[in-house]
Amino acid sequence: KKNDSEWMAHSPYCFVEPVEKKSDSVIHQVGVEQELIGKLAYVSDRMDMPVGTMVSYQPDTEYRFDIDGKKLYRMYERNICIVL
Repeated sequence: KKNDSEWMAHSPYCFVEPVEKKSDSVIHQVGVEQELIGKLAYVSDRMDMPVGTMVSYQPDTEYRFDIDGKKLYRMYERNICIVL
């Protein structure tokens, strides 16, 4: 839902932006994103965490969206398992 030109998530969902791997090694470089780790991009009014919080989420719970040219994963708030 876009509210005053700022996106918000409807409860019980949130959107997480994937973060790039920070490894210099090319041996274990399977993908360019850290698996199951991201930064909160859009949250609902019900969530206690602010936008930008680094989190880890459960596997196979994310659903990809492209919003304003950014790749984001939508998931249930309950799928956030660790605040980093």
